[in-house]
This record gives sequence, C-alpha cells and structure tokens, in this order.
Amino acid sequence: MAPAGPPFDKPNADTIIRSSDGVEFRVRRSILEEASEVFEDMFTVPQGVQNASRDRKLQEVDVTEDGITVDRLLRLCYPVTPPIFDSVHLVGSVLDAAKKYMMEHASSVMEGQLSAMTASHPLEVFAIAARHQLESEAQGTRTHIQAKLDAGDTTAPVASLKTVRAIPLFRLLSVDTDGTHRNLFDQQTREPTPVDDVDCLDSPPAYPFDRTSISDAALRSSDGLLFHVHTQVLYFAAPNLYERIVGSSDDLPNHDVDPARHIRLLEVPEKSGILFNLLCLCYPIDIDARPLYSYVQKLLPPARKYGMQAALTKLRAALVTFVDNADADEDLEFAGYALACANGLENEARYAARQYLRRNENFEHTWKIERFMENLSAAAYFRLLQYRRTCSRLAFSLAGEDLHPMAREGGYIWNACVLCECDDSRRPLTSDAPRLWFANFMHETALALKRWPCGSTVLNDKRFNDAVRGASSCSNCGRWATAHLKAFITRFAAHVDAALYAVSLNSTPPPVLYGLLDTHWIAQVPLEVN
Repeated sequence: MAPAGPPFDKPNADTIIRSSDGVEFRVRRSILEEASEVFEDMFTVPQGVQNASRDRKLQEVDVTEDGITVDRLLRLCYPVTPPIFDSVHLVGSVLDAAKKYMMEHASSVMEGQLSAMTASHPLEVFAIAARHQLESEAQGTRTHIQAKLDAGDTTAPVASLKTVRAIPLFRLLSVDTDGTHRNLFDQQTREPTPVDDVDCLDSPPAYPFDRTSISDAALRSSDGLLFHVHTQVLYFAAPNLYERIVGSSDDLPNHDVDPARHIRLLEVPEKSGILFNLLCLCYPIDIDARPLYSYVQKLLPPARKYGMQAALTKLRAALVTFVDNADADEDLEFAGYALACANGLENEARYAARQYLRRNENFEHTWKIERFMENLSAAAYFRLLQYRRTCSRLAFSLAGEDLHPMAREGGYIWNACVLCECDDSRRPLTSDAPRLWFANFMHETALALKRWPCGSTVLNDKRFNDAVRGASSCSNCGRWATAHLKAFITRFAAHVDAALYAVSLNSTPPPVLYGLLDTHWIAQVPLEVN
C-alpha cells in the first residue's frame, strides 16, 4: 500500500479510500457525504476492516478506480486548486467515477472538460458521451468526426468506439427528411427489424424429431416442444450441445416406450422453430440453408454456441447468397456486414463491405439500415464508412484528371484519330490527349465511380451509349468506337475491382501502378469486427 500525497495524507482524517492499485487516501467523511450520496451510503454500511490509529478507528472503503482517477475525483470535492486534465482518457475515467458515485458537481465539471476536448479528440469524446448518453456533448462532435472521414484520416482512434453501439453514431452523421437530427440515444429504431413467424412451430416437430422409439435424448425448446434426438449425430454435428446433453442429470419421463430406457432431457433457450431449423442442419435431411436474412440471423448465434461447424459453413454461404442477391431497393449488403461483424465472420464482413460499394454514397445515411444495427459496434460502422470513402477516392483517381495509362494505349481510336470531325482541337499526330468524346466519357465515369466505387459502374450502358453517340459525329471514330470502348471498359472495370479488392477495411489505399498493384501492400490487416 502507498500513501497518497497532500491534501489526502492528513493524520486527523477519519476515513481511508483505497484505490484499486493500492493508493490510500486519508479523507474527511463529512466532505464526501456532502458530495456524494453513494459515499454517504458506503460510510453508513462499513466496508472493510477497521484499522486502529492511536485512540480511534479509521473506516476503510475499497473502490475499483485507480489512484490517479481517485485523486482527481477527490480534488473536485475538496476546496483545493482544481486538478489539471491532460488526457481524454483521464477525463473519461473521472467522469465515469463521478457518474458512478452520483457526484453532481464533479459530473458537471467533467462534462465541461469533455466538451473542451471535442475538436482534438472527437471520436473519444463521442464514445465517452455515448456511455453516459450526454446528448449535447455527443452532438458537438459531428462536424469534427465528419471532417476526419472526409479527410481520409487513417490514424483516427477507432478502437475507442468498440464499446459503443453503432446506432448513435449513425444518427449523428445522418440528417432526417426535414433537415433535423434525431435524438442519438432514443431507444426506438426508425424501422423494426424484419420478423417472421418461424420462431415457434404451430405443432410438435415432424420427422425425424418425433421418433421416440429410436432416440436416446430429447431437447425441450423454450416454448415447451420436445425434440427427440440422437447423441451420436450430435457428437459430430454439434459437439457443444452433445456435451450439455450427456452432462444433464434430468431424465425424460417415458410412459409410451420401454420404461427401462434412459433418455436424457436438456432444456434449451431456443424457440421451437429456431431449434427445428438448427437440428435440420445437423441431420442428413434434404433441406438447403435458405438465403434469408432472418433465417441466417437467428441461426448463426446458436450454431456458434453449439460448435456446429458444418451448419456454420452452410449459414455463411447463405449470408453471402443474400448479400449477392440484394435488389436495388434492399439493404442486405449492409445487413450482411452487420451480421458478419456481430458473429465474428471476418471474411464475410469483408465481402459484404465490398458489395456495399454498389450503393451510392447517400445510401449509408438512409434510415432503412438502422434496423440492422442492433448488435453492431460504432467501431465496425466507422470502419465501413472509412472503407467506403477510401474506395471512393481511389476509384475516382483511377478515372480522374490524369488519364489512366490503360486509356492512353495508341491502338484505341480516341488516341489514333488525328483530325477528328467531332473535335475542334484538330490536334497534331504527336498529341497525347484523347478525343473529346472519350475525355467526356472518362470524366463522367470518374464522377460515377466516386458515388458507386465498383467495377460494374464502368460498364454503365447509358454512359457507354452516350459516348458512342458522341463518337459517331466523326466517321473514323464512329466506325471503331463501339468495339474499342467495349474492350477498354471490360479491362478497366476489372482493373478497378482489383484495385478496390486490395483496400483493407482499416488501411490506406495501395499505390496503383499501370496494370498491376504493389503486391507487398496487399497483405490484409486483421479486421476488427466486434
């Protein structure tokens, strides 16, 4: 144990506050009783050993905060020079303690300290404010967080958002239809998560879970339905569930079959519909994993819990399928990303993030995606926003102001046509500038790639047809434009996808060379999906 420094070393103190790292603060009970109802209760009910000091006893109170946090907190209660807070982490820990011990004055001071650090530490301030649902302090970080995203700041301390739910951050960066911002910590989501009626069965389970004569164990769902199962099947298909069954001390009352048979009974928390679909993935039954969001969402957690590796393989494939098949009006790419992150599926999270690039930049703020954020952390959501902006900047640069070397190859008609009839420049043969109709096509493609950063954007039919129409004003360009442009955009789309594929969810973009990527860069940094 180590004694604290002044003013918490007075010999006439009547109480010792001991921090988690063993620093002992000698304090006056009356001061803390005025500052905190919680401390008052602590002193009313003695906690810890009574230590003798001369002719009187000191009461000891052990707290979970470290010595630095306790020191700063106590200085906010004592009539001494206010403490200095030189780190946002210390501000957060002292504010946590002030809220915990219900210290109104200390909480107010620390909320002011938190606001003062908004410009320099917006992500950390938002995370701390979100912990305590401080609406004003959290709202104050909006422009600073948005600026970090827009600037492509890859040094942002995203880890500070791990313990914060994604919904408040989503609301912070999104504007309502009337131009206002919604309360960040309102518990109700804009749209409920889609539900269906498969959670509970309407009748007892069908074959093979109704065969009492050949089963050696039974599972009872949370809604009371009985499933007869075979431990030998579960031993291979669901080893963790098997261990729970063989470790169960309950037996199934058996009046319809041989009373001498020993059938183990295990109560499980899953509802009957979920349990039925889960067990179907364990048995050699001709049933495919359905590529539905709710199906995968409800089965993934119990499949992980019970160690069902074969079932997990099918469910992960189903997740990829519903992400691939998302319609233009759906938001299942984001749903797949959130679901993969919540279940620690790193590869699927990366894949869903790449597919999410098919949406334009406004889609990330549509209220439709809020319903899928229940189990998504703010860190994972912020990573996705960073990733999209990185890809957007990279894709735009590939088709931007400096024409990509792939488009400068001499054989293409936009380079080979010297005196183009639809171009007023009448460039000489040595000019390296492409014809105007192609330059316009690349400009429009670059703008589109900024909104939809993926290879399929390059293949847009309307821009292709507009370019061919523009080239048709020249007899020479018009003869070759369709074939040359089609060949180019096929190659260029593949190049864009290859460049974007190398972008990590938590890294800066790679150096892009003509026709290849720097392969030393492509090693992926592990995705933080919690």
